[in-house]
Amino acid sequence: MKRIIILVGLIGFLAVSSSEAGEKIVFSEDFSKAKDGDSVSALGWKVDAKADQSLWEIENGILKVTHFHKPYKGGSIEHEIPFIKKGMLDFDVKIGSADNTNFSLQIHIYGIGTSFKGYDGNLWWNRYEYDESNKNDIGWAGISKLNLDQQYHCRVLFDADTNVVEYYVDNMDDPVFRDTQDKVEGYPDVNNRAPDRILLGNYGLCPGTVINYVDNIKLISIEKNIPEK
Repeated sequence: MKRIIILVGLIGFLAVSSSEAGEKIVFSEDFSKAKDGDSVSALGWKVDAKADQSLWEIENGILKVTHFHKPYKGGSIEHEIPFIKKGMLDFDVKIGSADNTNFSLQIHIYGIGTSFKGYDGNLWWNRYEYDESNKNDIGWAGISKLNLDQQYHCRVLFDADTNVVEYYVDNMDDPVFRDTQDKVEGYPDVNNRAPDRILLGNYGLCPGTVINYVDNIKLISIEKNIPEK
């Protein structure tokens, strides 16, 4: 899953492109600094999950998520991050097929919600649909049909000034979906220090136990605007 050769190339690419495109990695997690069997809390993540809701453990330098059937109460983990107005969230994900017939893993950042759902032997990557013009929450909507038990590299590219969000899978040159009515926002604390968080959760709707894997999370700020059209 680490794809060492590709990762080495990516590091070299970022080293070159970061100065050219104004890119800067502001948060990174590859789960490699913890031992097998450790909770992700050993890496500074806050775990809000009981043992019968979900398990968030390290396996071979990758985050292994065990999802139990706990509808809408499956537990979660989160990590504080800075708020950036323009950037991209990258991560690798592999969603297991066993007992996967509904929502399991969800990932949230800056009010942008994504989730993964098994349905009829396939996998759907979903976004939480929000209509900015009418200030209305609509609900989950599928944006890309994928395969279970297969690793994917995903990207969420966002611009808080234009409320444009683009979603990518493997091909980082061609988005699978482009949303121009999303809502990108941070959540300041009471002292106005504006910390934010990335949250990974268990939706808990699958009838049995589902095993998913997450790796290579990167939050990268960018300077260029994402056009509305």
